[in-house]
Amino acid sequence: MTLQAPMRCSALAEQLDEPMIGSVDHRLRWLLVEDRGAWGRDAVQDLFGPDVTSRAEELRLRLLLVRRREGDPAADAVRRAILVDTVSGAMAIRTITSPSELSVEVAARLPVAEFGAPMTDPIFLVCTNGKRDACCALRGRALIGALGVDHAER
Repeated sequence: MTLQAPMRCSALAEQLDEPMIGSVDHRLRWLLVEDRGAWGRDAVQDLFGPDVTSRAEELRLRLLLVRRREGDPAADAVRRAILVDTVSGAMAIRTITSPSELSVEVAARLPVAEFGAPMTDPIFLVCTNGKRDACCALRGRALIGALGVDHAER
């Protein structure tokens, strides 16, 4: 008897000719927080706690942990937070020493320009957390490698 490899989510979607773009998210703002620690299935809740993540949902704020591409020498030097407004497209970045410096209440209401330095170049967010979705680990890492050729700093 031979075992078949498990069907991965994006592989199945591809076979069914489903759109390969990510699910639509209707939140008004995203707060991206760099975190170099190990991530479990619910990494955001593990870092911020259930009360903060629940409040972020109520405020239509998407909390997301991000990290720079492996091998980026700047990744260990500073931790950054990026606030994105999905309505205006405005983005701002600032350096933090700890995620505890951030408030979901402030991030949901503060004018983006007051959060930090403005950002005008696009950023690329690619899921690589295999504990949440196996396809992210398999396909996400390959995509990161491909993006690194031309867009290593983003």
